[in-house]
Amino acid sequence: MLTLLSSLALVAFPWHTLDGQALDLRFVPPALLMLGAGPRYAGPVYALLLALGWRVDGAVSPAVVTALLTFGVSGLLWWRQRRLRWHLHEVALISAAATLPILLLPAERSLLSGAWMPLLLGNVLGFAGASWVLTSRIHLIRLTWQLHDLAHTDTLTGLSNRRQYERDLRLLPPGSHLVLLDLDHFKRVNDRYGHAAGDRALGVVGAVLGAVQNDQIQAYRIGGEEFALLIQGRLDVAAETLGEQVLFQVREARVTLPQDAAEGPAGERPTLRLTCSIGLAKLTDSRDHVGMFRRADEALHQSKQGGRDRLTIAEAGADLPWTKPSVAVSGPDPRPVVPPTRHIQVGSAQGGSHALWDALLQTMQELSEDRPLTHADHLRLLRSAVLAVPGAGAGTLSVLERGEFVVVAQTGFQDSVIGRAFGAAGQREWYGGRSEDALTGRPRMLSNLELMQADDQNMLVCDVQDIRANICVPVVVGAQVVAYLNIDSLERTDAFGAESLDMAGIFGRQLSALLTAQNRRAERQTLEQALSEVQGLAGQLQQAGTAQAALDVLVRQLHAALWADSVQLYSVSALGLDILASAGTAPPEQDSILPGQGLCWSSVERQQFLNVPAVRADVPGYTETLSGPHTLLLLPLQSPRSSETLAPEQLGGGEVWGLLTVTRSVARPFLAVDEACCARFAHLTERALNRLEREHCEAQARMHDTQPG
Repeated sequence: MLTLLSSLALVAFPWHTLDGQALDLRFVPPALLMLGAGPRYAGPVYALLLALGWRVDGAVSPAVVTALLTFGVSGLLWWRQRRLRWHLHEVALISAAATLPILLLPAERSLLSGAWMPLLLGNVLGFAGASWVLTSRIHLIRLTWQLHDLAHTDTLTGLSNRRQYERDLRLLPPGSHLVLLDLDHFKRVNDRYGHAAGDRALGVVGAVLGAVQNDQIQAYRIGGEEFALLIQGRLDVAAETLGEQVLFQVREARVTLPQDAAEGPAGERPTLRLTCSIGLAKLTDSRDHVGMFRRADEALHQSKQGGRDRLTIAEAGADLPWTKPSVAVSGPDPRPVVPPTRHIQVGSAQGGSHALWDALLQTMQELSEDRPLTHADHLRLLRSAVLAVPGAGAGTLSVLERGEFVVVAQTGFQDSVIGRAFGAAGQREWYGGRSEDALTGRPRMLSNLELMQADDQNMLVCDVQDIRANICVPVVVGAQVVAYLNIDSLERTDAFGAESLDMAGIFGRQLSALLTAQNRRAERQTLEQALSEVQGLAGQLQQAGTAQAALDVLVRQLHAALWADSVQLYSVSALGLDILASAGTAPPEQDSILPGQGLCWSSVERQQFLNVPAVRADVPGYTETLSGPHTLLLLPLQSPRSSETLAPEQLGGGEVWGLLTVTRSVARPFLAVDEACCARFAHLTERALNRLEREHCEAQARMHDTQPG
């Protein structure tokens, strides 16, 4: 506001003195504009005002001299730094340039302390303050765009990344084309010449694709050696020509290898020849972006299968009977000089075989790496499932965490669904069907979603109004459902068939294998920790002087070894269960348990090891439930004489004197290694109690022998 008001005040000049001379300060804003934008923008303003001052007041007048001085000073400052920066000497020079011309009018010098100087200082300081705010805002906007570019740009090739690709893909208008490109035998490049040579190869291909970009063509790197082109407003022939042009340019490109590479004459840098396979598809319907990707992906797969270094164009066709793809194993095919362009037809229920095999290979690699799964792993497998399942257009993956199923990956929906949690009971109801089917990982297909309640947030992963058909695949590890894979169609209620269920089941089994491997990895780590804890327990039990001390050592060590919330050791009698030792925080309902109450008494009567995934802790003796904050481990303790030759799962026939209960968060269910650790701890404690009892009997016998007559 200060800048605006002071500028308007200056524009209201010239004022005229008593003898008719003009006092003109309108050159101060152009001078400051020169510092910020340069003579390109300030020059025309100066020229206009200078012409007006020349015509009205003559060649030698305060207006003309002010224009020349301020233009020269501000131009010199701009030429030296070429950026908008405000310093005291700059303001002083511009102020002097705008003030000195008043000295040409000796009779009016008193104006320096009157109207001239306040207006001059107000305008300069106001413009400087506003410009400082403006430059700070511009700097913030520049940083924001730099972060945006980093988030949506592949740093190796300089092309847009997959995140930007998925956003732009959904905005394509009908008539656009998608080109998928995959480098041939790229793994051989990395294995033979190293990853540095592979990065150079990717950079060369990125430069080739970047050169064809314009307002209607955008290039992306969407995977390791996978690239894409989105083409808007082009005819089919033009898109095909572009695909052939890219194919030729990649074939002609050369990658310079390190000097120590085997190929190449002495003294010359060896080079590597690249080829690629390309699939092209057209968007015929504004709602068929996933179908276009599936057709292009199938065309790319056909290019690979047909000998590589070629272009295949997929056209939308009638649905054909779907068959499970087979892998052809053969030697390298001779590549023709000019590979023919092939046209294929892909129906809405076809395609996706390339995505399936890529997912299988990635799953095998992740299994061999033996590492924890990341968000990128979940998202990759989900995207492959949506591409491979005929009729699919979207999907979500929910994984069991802390007793609830949390959405960890989505495609086709908004990112806001990530992190949403749903109860186990609601998810079980969403799946429907029999429990036996869920525990075998059998996919379920649902098309009549109008019967579901859209406001039941405990059950639905996404709004039902967006989904026309759904395939739900339970992912089972051991005997527990640990994840749900949902494959959705947003367009048709009859999008899925028997082949879609088969393909979805394949991805469910892949997820099961990955999560099973992750659990085994956790078991191995827990076992290593348990072995060290067992050694510490054995040492402390040797020092226990009483039975109660041994029991206290048992619950404390078990509480630490299993990272449990609570550990209780109960004595068993006809009157019920009473606590002998405890560690952690136990619910008040479990202090004393009457005969026949809950899972605790059931374990005692059956003399069986029980591992219950979810329990209610507010019921005496615990009771099983579909979901809850705690998971429970129960181990009946038998006398050493009856349990020395029996494994924990084979207890029976002996006298049960105690019950060991262990609880912890349902997000960390007890594994087989936890059961083994618990049984080992109990066995060591029973041996220690037997030793203490024997020592007590021997001490009593010695006292009896030493007493007279």
